[in-house]
Amino acid sequence: MLETIIENLSPLVGTKFDSIRWAPTTGHQTAKALRLASLVCLDIDNDKFYDGPIKYEFSNKVSILTSLIHTKAIELSPNIIDTTYVLTSSNSSGATNLYDALFLYSNSKMFNDSAIFDVLKTERRLRLSAYYRHVLFILLDSYSLRWSLFALTYLGSDYEYGELGSERLDRLINNIRYVRAKLEDEDVVASSYLMHHLQTLLLNVEAAKYELGKKYIEVNRR
Repeated sequence: MLETIIENLSPLVGTKFDSIRWAPTTGHQTAKALRLASLVCLDIDNDKFYDGPIKYEFSNKVSILTSLIHTKAIELSPNIIDTTYVLTSSNSSGATNLYDALFLYSNSKMFNDSAIFDVLKTERRLRLSAYYRHVLFILLDSYSLRWSLFALTYLGSDYEYGELGSERLDRLINNIRYVRAKLEDEDVVASSYLMHHLQTLLLNVEAAKYELGKKYIEVNRR
């Protein structure tokens, strides 16, 4: 089941189905639009609100891996950014090294392989939204989650509570729910496609939590 979740996440966060690494355009542009320090995002405040009895909550906290991915994506590190995009693209012609080729590609309008990122870039009203960076933050965090799931499932990495535990997954789940509620109030027409993709993302993160919870027992975490 985790294999299916990883596959479902690929076109949402911007990866090839068989790769752990991030598409250059999505990865680099998402990361450079956000400022992280001390495992929090400086561009977004924690917040919560109630809609009747339902509480919506947003947390700007990130995991250690998410922070590392953020740094490496800005640096266009081949450890995070998928170099196969530029190695097969005419956009890399004329570049003197791999970094230059990645830089040219990541700042072009080439394929981003992320439905979420694509909607943000094609819908001007979303780019002007008060929650634009919230969505980018969710995209970064969701890619980080896929990285951990891919490493666990295909690369034999150990289960790490800080990256795959219920507390970390609940934080992402709550963030997605919060942003969907805010976007619906702000401009339901402009955000309709994005809302669909966020709902699909939410269902897959919830499924990941369920599957991981069946296999890994968390003891005395609270």
